[in-house]
Amino acid sequence: LFSRAGRVFLQIGNLKDAKKVFKKAEAENEKISEPEHKMTSQILLNSGLIALTENEFDNAMQDFEAVMNLERAARARESLNPEAEGALLPGGGARAGCNSRTEEEEDPALGLGRDPGILAAAATDHAAAALYACGLAPAIAKLEELVREDPARNLGDAAVFTLGTLYDLHSDNRAAQRRKRTLERVARRYQLDDLAPAAFRLSAP
Repeated sequence: LFSRAGRVFLQIGNLKDAKKVFKKAEAENEKISEPEHKMTSQILLNSGLIALTENEFDNAMQDFEAVMNLERAARARESLNPEAEGALLPGGGARAGCNSRTEEEEDPALGLGRDPGILAAAATDHAAAALYACGLAPAIAKLEELVREDPARNLGDAAVFTLGTLYDLHSDNRAAQRRKRTLERVARRYQLDDLAPAAFRLSAP
């Protein structure tokens, strides 16, 4: 709850109160004794968001990279335990034609523990930090890597919109449209019907 409140403060430009609330989240996390219940990824994500807001792009990217590494390790552990909630399908990633998003993933506030959407959030924020640091190509590569890992779980509205924006900045219009239509085909293949059509930023044919 503290982390969500802090993000709201950041969205309205209140950096001072965001820092205070994030500090409270960190303090509460320190009180948790069981490692599996600690919200380490969320705390690192908060730190990265503060660094990004303060234009400390290298520090922000380090925090977001750390979040991605932690979450990938957590998913790997889930894949080894088929009874774990939210475990990946055998072979890595979700099977084409199956939408593996659960109700909890679509609204993490409904569940307890690790936020299943935090990996995609960290990758999107990493791409934004890389863009601000004049690293357009690395920003695209990082986000595309995440999508390839597991399209059904990682190709959300934010990832689609961010990639579309990066394609527009990186390529001429024809190339950008081609890459965005590839994203659209991937979404159809994995039956991601909840994606907003506007997120693809496609021009009219």
